[in-house]
Parts: sequence; C-alpha cells; structure tokens
Amino acid sequence: MKKLFLLASLLLVFSFGLSACGSSNSENETSDSKKEDVKKVEKKTSVEFPDKELGQGEIILKTESGSSEDGNIPFMYKEDDLLTPSIGFEAWEFDGSKLTYVYIDDVLNTKEQLTDTQTSLDLTTNEYEAGEHEVKVVQFDNDKETGKIITYKTAKYEIKNK
Repeated sequence: MKKLFLLASLLLVFSFGLSACGSSNSENETSDSKKEDVKKVEKKTSVEFPDKELGQGEIILKTESGSSEDGNIPFMYKEDDLLTPSIGFEAWEFDGSKLTYVYIDDVLNTKEQLTDTQTSLDLTTNEYEAGEHEVKVVQFDNDKETGKIITYKTAKYEIKNK
C-alpha cells in the first residue's frame, strides 16, 4: 500500500513539475509584444536631403509591375500574410569605399557598402503601408550622417491594396 501511495505521489509531483515547465506566462507575452511594437516605432532622420540628385551612381527599384527606370513608379499589391515584404533594389557605380545609407520615407532602412549590387530591401510595417514611398540612397564624406552628402539618389515605389 505504501508503494502505491508513494508511486501516486511521485506521479503527481512530476505532472505538476512538467505542467509548470510548459505553462505560458501571458504577462511575459504581453511585454514581449510591447517590445516588438516599440521596435516598430521609427524615427525620421535629421539629415537634410538636397533638392536634387548628386554624385555618381544609379539605383533602380523593381517589383512584379516593373521598375523605377526613367522615373516610373513600380507598384506591388499588399499581401496581408506576407512575413517579410521586400522590394528589388539595384545599385551601380557607387563609391565602394564609402558606406551607403538607404532611407525609406526619411527613416533609415539599412547601411550597406554598395558598388554594383542586386539585392532586395526588407520593408517594415510602415514601409509596406498602402501609398507611395520614397527611397533615398546617400553617401557622406565621413561615412556618418553628420557629414557632407556627396552622393544622393532617389526612387519611388507604391503599395496598393488588393
């Protein structure tokens, strides 16, 4: 009888122990989602962009609808279930010795060392909202946002609702 009681007690203790390991703390989940929301808050840059393009280099944005060549504005339809939306990005003839800053809607998207590149730009929630968006590609003389702008190129893309 003692063995049966001991066995039942051990099973009870282990079942509580295992259920505690698998439990989910909704407070932690809430705080984690709040942290993610904070990351989504994007700060516009304080860089003052020139009125017109300057420096050497060219950029093109590409979507299924076409490219930004010749001033065109390519578009893409918004997919609600898309985890990481992105847009095609080509750059060439940039000074590879300089760090290149890529802004979308005046918010820093990425920093890259560009020369002749074919890649894609991952879009944040705001950069994937319906409407027209502007990509600005900038190189500074000292590789910092506080420097003098030596290269400045722009292109636009549009997100449309289905």
